Amino acid sequence: AMIGLCASMMTKTLTFAQAFAAFSNQIPWLIAIAFFLAKGFIKTGLGTRIAYYVVSIFGSTTLGLTYSLVFSEALLAPAIPSLAARA
Repeated sequence: AMIGLCASMMTKTLTFAQAFAAFSNQIPWLIAIAFFLAKGFIKTGLGTRIAYYVVSIFGSTTLGLTYSLVFSEALLAPAIPSLAARA
């Protein structure tokens, strides 16, 4: 994408402001950061470690295990953008 933007600027098809106008929008940056965070959670295993820790604290009974799963999901849901990535 960056090569295409540079090529369009060098051929004078687009001005600098026109070529990089999409980067001023917050939504693509938000999606990119969400992907970076998800990759970090997967690579480091932080989500798994947090879930195991919460289960070890509350998991002595069936009801405690249920509460621990709900609590770990609520704790990880804001940080991981996809339900499939949290599963």
